[in-house]
Amino acid sequence: MAQEAAIQQGIYNWLQLHSAEAVSAPGYHYDMLHDNERNRVYRMALEDEIEEDDFVLDIGTGSGLLSMLAARTKAQHVFAVEGDSSLAAAAKDNIEANGLSDLVTLHAKFSTDIQVGWSADIPCKADMLVTEIFDSALLGEGMIPTVTDACKRLLTPEAKVIPAGATMTALLVDSSYLLHQEVLSAHALEGACAALHVCSDASDLGPPRAAERSWHCAAQPMQVFTKSP
Repeated sequence: MAQEAAIQQGIYNWLQLHSAEAVSAPGYHYDMLHDNERNRVYRMALEDEIEEDDFVLDIGTGSGLLSMLAARTKAQHVFAVEGDSSLAAAAKDNIEANGLSDLVTLHAKFSTDIQVGWSADIPCKADMLVTEIFDSALLGEGMIPTVTDACKRLLTPEAKVIPAGATMTALLVDSSYLLHQEVLSAHALEGACAALHVCSDASDLGPPRAAERSWHCAAQPMQVFTKSP
């Protein structure tokens, strides 16, 4: 459960919504919350890098987990930003349930709309940016323009960014399961229902679900590129 993943990171109150109140969220959010290694590394980085009285900016807070982890360090205040209104509502509830509303301010807008100033969204530029706006292909959620804008407008010149960089690695695999998800059979187009059936499970291609299917490596991993802010 997402609650269990959060508890492992020291976030003890995870809001349980009844079905009538449930917030719709993309499936990959649950995969991220269940990625204990990811959460552990983020927590360690925040604890190691946040200094006394730092202002922290969390872009794409989602459930609010990273903001809450940052709030439990030496940070003076955390500003959480989430452009999806449904996710922002869930993050707000989670932050309140953990008693961190005094330490975390949530803005339900995109970071490119955030303004700096005493009467604006955040009173001053942040000393640290933490973000997890990466998809399985690294760049699919607009990471580069978002972080570039934040570095120019929302962060101090000496600000730290977590993560500080990323490397994309490609791996050639042989998998009949993945092949069948991508290639239509010769008879698949004989009826619309058959074609739709072949494509209906495409959501299962993304990691970590793909790791659960039968496959084997066809070549050694190769580094595609490395990117730093």
